[in-house]
Amino acid sequence: MPSDDPEIEVDFLRFFGLRSADTEGEDKDANVLVGTGSLGLRADASLLAVSNRFGLLFAGTANGFRWASLKELREHCKPGGEGGAAATFHAVSCAGKPLCLRLNADDSLLATIVVSGSEHKLEVYDVIGMVQGAGSSSSPLLMSQGLTEAAGAIDIQTSPTDPHSAVTISAVGDAILLCIHSNDGGINQLKLALPMNSLARSVGWSTSGANLFVGCTDGSVVRCSVTAPSTEGERLLAPPSGLDNHEVTLVSTISERFVLLGYDLPDVLRKEDPYTEPAVRVLDVKAAGDGAGEEVALHECAAGLFAGVREPGEADGELARRRLHCASLPAWRLAVVCSSDSDAVSCIGSRKGGETQRWQKWTLPDEEGPPSVPTFELGDVFEDQYIMGLGFDFGNEEQLVVVAGEHEIVMIPVLMSILQSRGIFEAHRRGSWTLL
Repeated sequence: MPSDDPEIEVDFLRFFGLRSADTEGEDKDANVLVGTGSLGLRADASLLAVSNRFGLLFAGTANGFRWASLKELREHCKPGGEGGAAATFHAVSCAGKPLCLRLNADDSLLATIVVSGSEHKLEVYDVIGMVQGAGSSSSPLLMSQGLTEAAGAIDIQTSPTDPHSAVTISAVGDAILLCIHSNDGGINQLKLALPMNSLARSVGWSTSGANLFVGCTDGSVVRCSVTAPSTEGERLLAPPSGLDNHEVTLVSTISERFVLLGYDLPDVLRKEDPYTEPAVRVLDVKAAGDGAGEEVALHECAAGLFAGVREPGEADGELARRRLHCASLPAWRLAVVCSSDSDAVSCIGSRKGGETQRWQKWTLPDEEGPPSVPTFELGDVFEDQYIMGLGFDFGNEEQLVVVAGEHEIVMIPVLMSILQSRGIFEAHRRGSWTLL
């Protein structure tokens, strides 16, 4: 491992609640919208998508998703405003309970995996048609197709460059490359060739869209070519030391050269030890490709994602499901990581640039953040709630005074989140924090 510590204290990053509850703008609150209703969704759902191209927010519901204008949300969250509840939300019903929401490369399509009984389907929606037909009875659904037969798709990641390409991970460990034909409603499916005995658990795209990084159930990482999916992928990283029985449950490309990896025990094993904390590493793809071992290519980060005991809901069956969520800012060399069973918000970054980058957990002073996930409160109901998705809004223009008497600063970006509470009363809330 690199000689530097896995965490470092920093004083140059701060979080602020986005919404001003008073007209003076001094009483900050992270709550943008508080909702009620029984969601009954899986604990590993990922149900937030932000379109900065069209200025839209998409968030999952019990049987579909809702969308709204980010500009309208910002207007209602100005000092003294009514909050996000005053914004106009449009509801779209799906053929089952949503598991994942993903926008494609140019934000023109919204892909969602929905679960109905044992059937997993991919539904693709026309975003432009959705906005133009707002308020009409016409459906924005372009296609609905079953995926990977009985295996079921548990995740989907869209290409950062090709609007028609995506990849899914199945429950039995297959990685399936998709070519989506939105003009005729067809989908071509090609199974990626992984090394023998390798089973896919997670996946992420390279920034160029030319390669896929597949996280495997044995803790290894495989690099596959998009143009030659039938060619066996290259084992880029062997299972790291000290993480026995861990799967790679998160692959998130945070820059052209670096990929953030989340390691966790399988759902079945974690049920026996629910306090097991996920581990976070950052892979130097260039170093790994040049043959460097984990002591050089893998940066250890102190995740600080303190796991809580989240009881499985009805949709989880008997499994203690958990998902790691990540939203990154490559220009800042920063990634924000959350877990679906913790109230912690962890910052992973590199103070150094270029060839000397060293990714670590950034520990912020207690009085300045990072924030924790708030408790859900409605009347006499108090429940823990958990992250179901992260995304960045880059259109924020609200100005804050960081130090009294000094100039206002334009605050960008805004980190958006969607949360779900546990227990019988399952409500959802959307919140956001502004980063400086």
